[in-house]
Amino acid sequence: MEKVKKCNEFLKKAELVIGTAGLLVIFFLITINIIRRYFLHNAWGWSGELNGFIYAWIAFLSAAYALADDNHVKITILKDRLGERFNHVVRLFTDLVSIVGFVWLCFPTCSALRSMKYTAALRWPKGIVYSGLLVGFILYIIHFVILVIGHIYYLRYQKELL
Repeated sequence: MEKVKKCNEFLKKAELVIGTAGLLVIFFLITINIIRRYFLHNAWGWSGELNGFIYAWIAFLSAAYALADDNHVKITILKDRLGERFNHVVRLFTDLVSIVGFVWLCFPTCSALRSMKYTAALRWPKGIVYSGLLVGFILYIIHFVILVIGHIYYLRYQKELL
C-alpha cells in the first residue's frame, strides 16, 4: 500500500510542477507580448495560440490534481447521514463507473488526434497539442484506480489509505 501512496504523491507533484510551469510560461509570454506590442509595435502572432494550448493542458492537469487530492465538489448530505462506510461504498461504485467512462473516451480521442492536421499560427501538429486531453484522461484513470484501492482498503480495514 505504500507504493500506492508514493505513486499518488509523485503524480500530484508532477501535475503541480508542470501546471505551475505552464502558468509561468503563459505569464511571461503575455508580459513579453505586451511589451513588444506597445513599445516595439511588433507583437508575436503565435503567442495567443500557444497560451491557449498551455492553458488547456493546465486545465486537465488541475482537474487530475484536484481528483488526486480529493478536492472536487461533493454533495455530502448522504455521507453525513449514512456514515463513512456507506460513503466509501458509493464512491467505490462511482469511481469504477468513472474509470469505465474515461477508458471508453480514450478510444475516440485517439482516433480524433490521429486525424488532426496543423495549428494555424505555430504550424505544430494538432495531435500533439491536443493530446493533453488524452493525457488528462489517463491521469484521471490512474487517480480513480488509486481511489478505488483506497476505498477497498477502507472497507476492509476501516482505516484511510490516503
